[in-house]
Amino acid sequence: MEAFLQKSSYEKLILQMVYIEENTEAIQEAIMESGLGTSKADIELYFEKYIKRIEALLKEIHIAGHGERLNRLPFVVLDSSFTLRDANNKVYYCHLSNDNNWEENRNLHQIYFLSETGLTLLLKKEGRSVHVDMGNGHMEHTISSIRIV
Repeated sequence: MEAFLQKSSYEKLILQMVYIEENTEAIQEAIMESGLGTSKADIELYFEKYIKRIEALLKEIHIAGHGERLNRLPFVVLDSSFTLRDANNKVYYCHLSNDNNWEENRNLHQIYFLSETGLTLLLKKEGRSVHVDMGNGHMEHTISSIRIV
């Protein structure tokens, strides 16, 4: 899928991919310690898939200045922002973060990418339904408006 990004967003996407590549071992350890992973090999394959998807996406990106669909992505990546809509039409504005430090923005649900919810959302396509816990139990949510800014 073609994507049009500002130069700063393109660079951020590359930096996040490099972050994953350089920290794969620490990421594996964190996932294993949290009990979210069953084997280091499976975790390694998961993040190899992530890197391959980003590399493929980078080939489809055009650098642009301004525009309505600027910085939109076809799937959730590290450091992207997106919305989740539950079955009751409640909308959650979210950001997938690579650190566990929460900002004070009450309108934004910051999700740590190594949490159960973060790992569930990573690489999911826009329009896809996922079961995640946004504070009111596991419910089905639909992903939309994925951006990197």
